[in-house]
Amino acid sequence: MAEPHDDGSRSVFDTVIAPPRSLTPRDRALRYGVVRRPGGGFVGGVCLALADGFGLPARLVRACAVLLGILGIGPLIYLILLILLPRQLPGSRFDTPLQALRRRRPQPGDLVIAAAIPPAVILAGLAVWAYIRWFVLALAFLLPLLLVLLAIVVVGGWQSSRARSAYIVGQLGARAGILTEHELADLVGRLRRDAPLAWGADADPRATGRVDATTDPGGRPTDPRTSTVLFAIAALTGIAAFSILSLFPHLAPTLNPDGPLAFIGRIGAGASATLALTGAALIVLGLRGRTDTRLVVLGTVCAVALAGSVMWVRLTDSRHQDPVVVSVAEYEPGTVVPCSPGGPRDWSTPVVLDMSALPPPPDPAEAEAQWRAKNPSAPAAESPQLAMRVVCDRPVGDVTVIMPKHSWDVGSDITTGMGRQRGTEHRGTDAWNPSAVQVRVIGRLGVGDVTWKEAR
Repeated sequence: MAEPHDDGSRSVFDTVIAPPRSLTPRDRALRYGVVRRPGGGFVGGVCLALADGFGLPARLVRACAVLLGILGIGPLIYLILLILLPRQLPGSRFDTPLQALRRRRPQPGDLVIAAAIPPAVILAGLAVWAYIRWFVLALAFLLPLLLVLLAIVVVGGWQSSRARSAYIVGQLGARAGILTEHELADLVGRLRRDAPLAWGADADPRATGRVDATTDPGGRPTDPRTSTVLFAIAALTGIAAFSILSLFPHLAPTLNPDGPLAFIGRIGAGASATLALTGAALIVLGLRGRTDTRLVVLGTVCAVALAGSVMWVRLTDSRHQDPVVVSVAEYEPGTVVPCSPGGPRDWSTPVVLDMSALPPPPDPAEAEAQWRAKNPSAPAAESPQLAMRVVCDRPVGDVTVIMPKHSWDVGSDITTGMGRQRGTEHRGTDAWNPSAVQVRVIGRLGVGDVTWKEAR
């Protein structure tokens, strides 16, 4: 029996089904389409290789590289990819700089790349520290922008991978007699339309067919380039709205710029701008009989973000609310005084804990006699609980503590998870002695500021 003719399909199929750990650089280049080619790109061809592999415009990938470079981690990521990505050598051979270094047969420049990685790690660490320390606002603008671009890259890579897998399956189906030549041409044309850049530098010559719109049920997907542009414009509009309101919060006073976690309201404003633009784009595309899954997903995410931010601003907006005043005007040893308002509708109501009317502190013997009179069943050997505790536990909202006029021993153990402690020079001591004549303010705020004031 004659051997079946192998025109390369068998090797391609073996590469597709092979476990990732057993792949050679040539197999990885064939499977993922990410390979650095001689003379490709401006520096090492990394951005061009990723663009070919992910089926994206090279300018978009280079924009991500520039943003990563501005953040300080770009050089490190570029060097790592430079040493790990397969490269094409003369004679249709493939390897990676890392493998060449392991074999002690490096190509020109491999040692320089390896030696540049440690300084790049130090540079990235210093850059991240500097942004967190001094340039938080710039970081708040650049990170969302970078995430949007990276999301586009990931989605594009997923579409390209799916298109290539479908093409290989179609070729195998045609060789097995399952698909006719017309059906294969129809499949190739659809793949070319859905992922026009998925074939990289080795564009498939057969991907020239076109699909008749009458045979495509439902709305036709938007051209990938148009979809990418619309997605980027909508996302950048939201980022711009967030950045403007961060720089000029007085432009939107209804977002409660002085409230807890004020950036949540700004996120909602950016999401509303993106949602409006996304909705308009989907309406126009719908009138033209086209659909765009990415815009639908973006609009859904922005709608959820907008709803969450509206609820947060409504819940934490206390600008027009009168504070709840909790007056502590009498000393009762061993008691617990709550200072938290009622249900969720009152969470954002400011609380003023006023201890200015407390009388002078009693003598310890007098306070102990008062405590034993209230607790007649307490054993004589039991230490009296003379400290009075005021508990302020709140998920959201500010607390203002007005200290007593007289020389009371006030202990402070109230903390805030996301907020500030103001006037801490008036808050008293951190020492805690339940058997001493003392007022202890304890509790925890989830989100809110604690302000300590002297009595007037």
